Amino acid sequence: MDVDNYLEIFGNNGIDELFDDFYEDDLDMKSGIMMFNKGEYLVAIRASFANANRGDEIERQFRLDCNRSKIKYNGRKVRSLDQYLWHLRKTYSQTQIDDILMVCTQASLGYPFELLHNCLNRYEFHVGENNNTETYKISFYDDGEFVSRKKLRVFDDDGNTICFVKIKVFTNLFMGDEGSIKIDFII
Repeated sequence: MDVDNYLEIFGNNGIDELFDDFYEDDLDMKSGIMMFNKGEYLVAIRASFANANRGDEIERQFRLDCNRSKIKYNGRKVRSLDQYLWHLRKTYSQTQIDDILMVCTQASLGYPFELLHNCLNRYEFHVGENNNTETYKISFYDDGEFVSRKKLRVFDDDGNTICFVKIKVFTNLFMGDEGSIKIDFII
């Protein structure tokens, strides 16, 4: 995915400026919201599933990621993946199901992770999983609204924590052309 093609941050700040303000001004928190093209986002996630039986591969990855995730459907915790999948199959087309399952995998964080990696590389900082095994949180609603959340750690070459970053991805899979990513840099 070409990050520079559709990056926009409200307030005319780029992600580099967002982190620069946070880090160099020694702030406790700094937030930004970026808009993205939903079609390109979904194509990039779909491309990460290169197998010819893409639907099977997507479901397999969904099941793996669910073991380390918290999923809510219409505001209620999903307790049975099989019941959730049964409901999706009764309600949506196979293409819609693939999109739903695909964004429920951690592959949906690829684009925000790429943005962060490119930004932090200038400082020789890295972004990765939080040491306290922060859970990937997903909410999906019948109308297509999708929200995912993950807290990551920013660290230096010696492994020292610089800060944390909370990522929140929001889009509607069935309506509109855009989605948004909210990034919070926090101490």
